Amino acid sequence: MARILADPKISAALRAAVEDVIDGTPEELRYFLEVGRYEVDG
Repeated sequence: MARILADPKISAALRAAVEDVIDGTPEELRYFLEVGRYEVDG
């Protein structure tokens, strides 16, 4: 997650999605990294 947030070229939508999920459960984080980040429109 920190690596995604450290990228200055990510969209505002992806940044918001990461910030929403960052305090989630391990299952939520894993799902976001495997699937969710590719579904975010930016």
